[in-house]
Order: sequence, then C-alpha cells, then structure tokens
Amino acid sequence: MSDNTITCLFQDNKGFLWIGTGNGLNRYDGNIVTTYFYEEGNANSLGGNFISGIIQDDAGVFWIGTRDGGITRLDLSAPLAKQFKRFSNIPGTPLPCFRTALPL
Repeated sequence: MSDNTITCLFQDNKGFLWIGTGNGLNRYDGNIVTTYFYEEGNANSLGGNFISGIIQDDAGVFWIGTRDGGITRLDLSAPLAKQFKRFSNIPGTPLPCFRTALPL
C-alpha cells in the first residue's frame, strides 16, 4: 500500500478493490496491489496524491477526486499514454454548467 491513511474504498464492476489514501491510489486484485501517483510533469498521471473519492461510471471509466489536484478521469481501456485526464478549477474562472438532456 502507498500509505497507512485510507481515505476511501470502492469495489469496481470487475471486483477489484480501489483504496484511496493520503498518498496515492491503490488497486487490489486479491493478490497484487498496483499503485498510482501524481507525477510532476507527467500529464498521464493522477491530478494529486490525496484521494478524496472514487467512482466508476456505466462505461467503466473511473472518476477520482483529489484534495490537491481536482478530478482525474481514469480509463483503463484507453491506450496507456492516454488513460489519465485531469480536470481542475482555475481560480477566478466561472465553473462550467453541465446539463443532461431529458426526454420529452
């Protein structure tokens, strides 16, 4: 494990256990722990190391909230160099408004 402080837990649709910590994200498959970290200068990494939440959408994509780096989208089905995409708020800019179309 990357840290002793567990901040959140999530079991994905394949049964893997995702463990958010104060210093990185861990995926446990029942035998091996794989760790993910923020890497300065690497856009294909987590947005931050303090993991505040994780969820998986219907497409199997993970959305990881970090205290120090916004939200990171993790798509394990994407090519390795494009699995991570970061989203963060820039102070002083308006937040986007997302709308869902509802059927009439």
